[in-house]
Amino acid sequence: MAIGKRSCAAATRSATPRSSSSRKCRTSSASHCVPAPPAEILLLAEQLGLLVEIGRFVLDAALRQREAWRAQDLQLGIALNVAPAELAEPEFVSRLVAVLQSHRVDPAEVTLELPVSTLHEAYVADAVRRSTHTGVRLSLDGLSASQPP
Repeated sequence: MAIGKRSCAAATRSATPRSSSSRKCRTSSASHCVPAPPAEILLLAEQLGLLVEIGRFVLDAALRQREAWRAQDLQLGIALNVAPAELAEPEFVSRLVAVLQSHRVDPAEVTLELPVSTLHEAYVADAVRRSTHTGVRLSLDGLSASQPP
């Protein structure tokens, strides 16, 4: 997704209700608005240096949802994809622990999905080592039968 392309919000702000204006367009024509694929959104977020901030938001939102489920007597865990940029942050694990505690979520109910493509990186090994001490579960994301780890 090119940064210069217009969004549905810009193309249709006066013609549509606010709820539909938050979708991104892959074209500048408002009549052809389609949501951008997640991969394109993540690429743009990475280019803009927003992945860590988005990850913080998603973690907090997921744990708030977990609290809501618990209030309804639903015993569901959550799994979250973690971007390499998040794993590279020195305070990633301490922030994770603080957010888990603030939402009163058992770490065993949370699974962090780590990109298999980053396993060879030293910072990932360090983050994995520190994360396992918190009690959260870890899984590999992006592993296929035709692709060795």
